[in-house]
Amino acid sequence: MEADLGSLESVRSAATEIRDRLERGELPPLRGFVGNAGMQYTNALTEGPDGFESTFAVNVLANHLFVRLLQDRFAAPARIVITVSDTHFGDFKHNMGMVPGPAWKSPDVLARTGAFPKPDTAPGGRTAYSTSKLAAI
Repeated sequence: MEADLGSLESVRSAATEIRDRLERGELPPLRGFVGNAGMQYTNALTEGPDGFESTFAVNVLANHLFVRLLQDRFAAPARIVITVSDTHFGDFKHNMGMVPGPAWKSPDVLARTGAFPKPDTAPGGRTAYSTSKLAAI
């Protein structure tokens, strides 16, 4: 099934469809979830349809919401894996100096646009990305 990870309503709809199909026996038992979302914008001002900063919405909130909505449907033994990247280290060794290190703030701040210095720039967008990967951890 399809889901636009930038839209929490779309994630809810997909999770509901998965739940319904599991209940009807159309899907095998749910034994795992791999969240491999990764979105980076050239700024930290892109807002999704739910009013959240888009990088954070896709890279953090979508995975969290999927897992929360399906948590009671996982059949043991089950595994949940959320992938991230080494950009959260913010050093040359891990990202060749291409992405600034994360700038941690509370999630309610990170979920809003303009949470970083110079949010209208590419470094602002890259900081949003590295910070979202730290948030996923």
